[in-house]
Amino acid sequence: MDEGMQQFQQSLVELENDAEHVLLARNQYVVENDNGRNGNREALAALRKRTKATKTSIKSLFESIMKDIGNSGSRDAPSVGLVVEEKLG
Repeated sequence: MDEGMQQFQQSLVELENDAEHVLLARNQYVVENDNGRNGNREALAALRKRTKATKTSIKSLFESIMKDIGNSGSRDAPSVGLVVEEKLG
């Protein structure tokens, strides 16, 4: 083979290797995303089972929990996990 064909063949091999890395990274991302969704689905199912809630009442359950957290602290001492905005000036 002449030098031009060898360079072309080498560039094709490099391109194939790069494409394989991209596909592996994409597949890994899909698997991680799927695992996250499954975890969320299991957590929601556990919440529904624990509260005997329907799909539409999960949002209101979350809102009532957040309201309880917000009401548990005083004005001077913020509740854990909540952001308190301070006025500047």
